Amino acid sequence: KGLPAAPDGYAEGSVYDSCGIAIDGLNNAWITNEESRNSINGGVGSLTKFDASGNVLSAAGFTSGGIYFPEAIAADVDNVIWIADYGRSGATLLAGNGNSLSGESGFSTLELPFPVAVAVDGTHDAWFAAQGSAVRVTPYGIVSRFSCGESSDGIACDHAGMVWVADYS
Repeated sequence: KGLPAAPDGYAEGSVYDSCGIAIDGLNNAWITNEESRNSINGGVGSLTKFDASGNVLSAAGFTSGGIYFPEAIAADVDNVIWIADYGRSGATLLAGNGNSLSGESGFSTLELPFPVAVAVDGTHDAWFAAQGSAVRVTPYGIVSRFSCGESSDGIACDHAGMVWVADYS
């Protein structure tokens, strides 16, 4: 369902420099703001949440869990939100209410270099497209990296449990 048109976008809802969008199990739209306005989170990004009618549910934007230049976002059927934090080579896991499930600094590791896309599989693990790899992160922060191509740029999980990676190169 499309959001209603706004003459100046959704600046009041902290939507700014948006890169990713996901729809959770309650039909709420979550949008990544790679940068953020009005000094929200020091300008290093936030998330904005809308209900199915386009009403802003997070006027100040969500910033918990180490969100730092969020590039991509995915939601699972349990309303758990995964964020690819490009700026710190990490991942953030949030509950549907915006509270961090991955600790205050999220999951950060050298195994997750500059993630640009994220998808959630049937077991609720997240798969990230990162530099030359697909990286699996569990809700417990366990990381597995799989080498594939040179410039992983997109990722999807199918119903058979396969992970598909688009390689820009």
